Amino acid sequence: MERMSSLAYHFGIKLRFYPSSKQKKIIKLNYDAQRFVYNSYVR
Repeated sequence: MERMSSLAYHFGIKLRFYPSSKQKKIIKLNYDAQRFVYNSYVR
């Protein structure tokens, strides 16, 4: 089998997930923290 780096193209998988309300809160919290850090470095 060939290495991925030697192939002309890569395969991908599309996934869809349905987070619970608790997981949505965690995702939002992490996203907000990421935005805060990014904005701190950009300014």
